[in-house]
Amino acid sequence: MTIYSANMKHRSFIWQISSVSFFLGLLLAAATVTASKVGRDGTAQTRTGFVYGPNISVDPEKKTEVLQDQIKKLRSDIASLEKASSTRSDVSKDLNRDLQETKLFAGLSEVSGPGVVVTLSDSRKVRIVGVDPQSYLIHDRDIRDVVNELRASGAEAVSVNGQRITVSSSIRCAGPIVLINQDEMATPFIIQAIGDPDKLISALNIHDGVLDQIRTFGTDMARSEKRASLTLPAFAGSTHIKYAKPVAGKTQSDRDAK
Repeated sequence: MTIYSANMKHRSFIWQISSVSFFLGLLLAAATVTASKVGRDGTAQTRTGFVYGPNISVDPEKKTEVLQDQIKKLRSDIASLEKASSTRSDVSKDLNRDLQETKLFAGLSEVSGPGVVVTLSDSRKVRIVGVDPQSYLIHDRDIRDVVNELRASGAEAVSVNGQRITVSSSIRCAGPIVLINQDEMATPFIIQAIGDPDKLISALNIHDGVLDQIRTFGTDMARSEKRASLTLPAFAGSTHIKYAKPVAGKTQSDRDAK
């Protein structure tokens, strides 16, 4: 290969690149003019068999109608979203209300309201010879009897020495002390209950009722009084359930229907 022939081939390559660049320039110029025309009047010359995209309208009035339809659709979508959001908000409110009521029923919420206070104390009366000394002391059964009487009389929340009583609470003796929710308690035992004060106090003090029986060996062993307002703490123990599981496929409606 001579230097002359290599130079000719090099020139041929340059002319090819130049030709391609020229035609690309023409295409770009034509595209620019067309885009400018569409941008000014919103129209483009129609061609039979050509499918126009959604953003290029053949007719300005048609383009306006398309835009108006899009606006209507967007407004409709917004209204649907607002309605759905409102519905979800109502559902959330209902779910939250049910949750709060469930926590209230389970004793997991601090509560306040009118009620009664019962104080149980060991008797300071002089012991009678021949009487079991244990009779002058407050036992776990006495506390349970009072709590059960309060619940049976409509108490909506009960606590003993600041321990909220729930379905899982235990009240039992352990030597000289009483375990309430596994916490050690000693006399006096202050039982607070929220409910109708008149109804609760009447149930507690009926003749030969629960408080009368506790007072057998000392009138100072049980005192009761109405309160206009009480505040009971939430249950602070464990709520973990290991073995009990919901019955699969059963809903509250199914259970109520039976």
